[in-house]
This record gives sequence, structure tokens and C-alpha cells, in this order.
Amino acid sequence: MHKERFHYLIEKYIKNQISESELQELLEDLDDHEDDFLTSLDRYANIEGRSDFDQERIYRQILENKPNAGKVRWHKFVGRWWSVAAAVLILTIGTYYFKLHTSVLPVSTVSHIIQDSLLTLPEHADALLKLANGTTIDFNDSPAFHFNHDGVLLTKLSDGSIAMSFDEEAYHPATKGEDHFHLFSTPKGTSFSLHLPDGSLVFLNSDSKLQIPSDFNTSDRRVKLVGEGYFEVAHNKEKPFVVHTKSTDITVLGTHFNIKSYMDQMQVQTTLLEGAVRVNHENKRVDLRPGEQAVSIDGKDITKRKVNVQQIMAWKEGYFRFSNASIQEILEDIQRWYAIKGVDYEVRSDERFTGAIKRTRNLTEVLDNIEKISNIKFKIIEGRVIVMK
Repeated sequence: MHKERFHYLIEKYIKNQISESELQELLEDLDDHEDDFLTSLDRYANIEGRSDFDQERIYRQILENKPNAGKVRWHKFVGRWWSVAAAVLILTIGTYYFKLHTSVLPVSTVSHIIQDSLLTLPEHADALLKLANGTTIDFNDSPAFHFNHDGVLLTKLSDGSIAMSFDEEAYHPATKGEDHFHLFSTPKGTSFSLHLPDGSLVFLNSDSKLQIPSDFNTSDRRVKLVGEGYFEVAHNKEKPFVVHTKSTDITVLGTHFNIKSYMDQMQVQTTLLEGAVRVNHENKRVDLRPGEQAVSIDGKDITKRKVNVQQIMAWKEGYFRFSNASIQEILEDIQRWYAIKGVDYEVRSDERFTGAIKRTRNLTEVLDNIEKISNIKFKIIEGRVIVMK
């Protein structure tokens, strides 16, 4: 079932307008759209101007193949913990269910819940492009612009993305060399998209950098990524597209894939959504099919595995999503988005978490909610998050 069709059926169910055949269609595909269920509820709540409704009842009734008993019941709860009734996804034996808790879960619980609140946006800087000649461009200076500098053409599109191209008559790329590249960067709290001169599209996650050689698309198509990026590569059999990371090279002709390669991580993860890619390291290589991920650990070996693509791509949809994740794994992603200097551990925890957090939420409230459902406590001192009991 297409994602938009799923959203449509969820909305019809909530409004008590769904037919028997549509209800059966929804039930058959519910397990394949567990991530979309959160998005559907968020979308409906935003349209209605609401943030707290009885999601547990809705989900249980769908699983029981029952029509909605009536209009959605809206509740107001007292206290900070119940300021929003958030959708929560927990994997149980053979099925998924949503449950709201009124108390802290015990330490022995395998998966905990992460709730999100209607809070303010995190503070963040602007996406930047530094040209090979040293000129720096701030894309958020104005809602729209057209820039031409020494043959480098940049246009801000209506969706906020940037289209980059070269004027063949005015543009003279430098000779090949390590320093002759254009550098596109996204600071913490920012994600951005760029159309490359060959027609390929790149989405950069927070705290990431993309190096584009000044002679890109003249003889070949090569870029270098530090951080995380999603690529939709324009097909060109004569010029393979190559992404260099700290330990691997990813070669494609035309495809959709995601790469996560932060400098402070041991792993480089390449996830294929569409088409085919080849991941290389020295004399080792792995060919991927859609739904597979190649993992290189310190460049010493390359393995591949099946993954949940929706979870991998949650950042592009504006979410942190975790499945049986440790607090260390959660904080790794969080500190790349929020303006914090780092994380210090006074204690280590073996608790595991499953759930979703909107990336538009405030850091203090996110940490406070994690405290409510675990034995972990946090302090923020001089820009650093301290993890303690």
C-alpha cells in the first residue's frame, strides 16, 4: 500500500467514515506501515489543531477489526508528563501495539517508550557553501536568490533546496588537487538538500559535509562525504557516480541510497533504497540490493545485512527513530542535532529503548522524558550532557 493511501485510511478510520472493505485493507497492511502510523497520527493531530487523543483505543480497535466506536475522544491530562499523549510503538509477540503509561517502567522491561512533546525548535545555524575560490554563501540569508560567481550558478528553489550548475563559458575549474573543491556543510540542527550539476539530488543530515570537486561532471562524478547523506543519483552510464568516505568508496550509475559516515563512528553504513550500488574497500567489495545495508568497521571488513529502510531514513522525514537502542546509540544521534559539545558518562546503562522523537523538540524536554521512563538522569553543564543515575 502506498504511504498516502495508508494516511488516507487512518484518517477515515479516526473520522468513523471507513468502509468495511477499507478497514480490511488497512488491517492487512498495518504491520508493514508501523512507522507510517506515527506520521498519520501526527498529521491528523496537526490538521485538527490537537495534540492529545486516545491513540491506544484507535490502534487496538483496528487490530480487533472493529469500526471506530465514535468520534475520537480528546483528553487533557494534568502534569508535565501527560502534557501530550504521544504515539508509542513497542514490538510484542507477533504484533505491534500502542500503549500509554501512567508510571515509570521497571528496569527489567526490555523496551522503553520515548515520548515527544509540542515544544520549540532546537537552535541551529544555517547551511553554508564554501566555493573553491574561498567565497562563502549562506543559503538562509533570504527566502529566494540567484547567485552567479565566476561561472558557479546557484538558485534557491521554492522547496528551499539549492540547484547548483556551471556556466560552461564562464566557469574554469581548477586543476585537480585536494584543495580545489566546493564544500557544502550543514551545522547541528540543520538538514538541507542540493541539486548537483549532473542532476543528482543530495540530502545532507545534521553536522555533515559534502566535498564537490571543482571539475565535477567534466570527466567523472566524484564527491566526498563526512556525516550522513541521502543520494538520488542521475543515471549516466558513461560517468559512474562515486562517493568517498573515510574508509569506503560507493560506486553507482543511477540509484537511491543513504550513507552514514561520521568521523567519530567506527562504522560506515551504506543503505540501498533503489537500484544497485557497489561498496569498495581496498580489495574487498559488496554489491547491494534494495533493503540491504553494507557495514564497514574501521575499514577492516565489509559485511551486508537486511535492514528496516524506513527507520534508516527517519532523519529525512524529521524524526529520530530507535529500535531496541541503547542510551549511547540514542545520544550519538541526538548530539549531532542539538547544539551540545558532547556527552560524558558517569554510569553506563544496559536499558534498551524503542520509539520515535520528532527532531523539532527541545533538548531539555527530550532528556526529561527519557528520565521519566528509565533509571537514567541527566545534567547539562557548560554545554555538555552528563549521564548519571
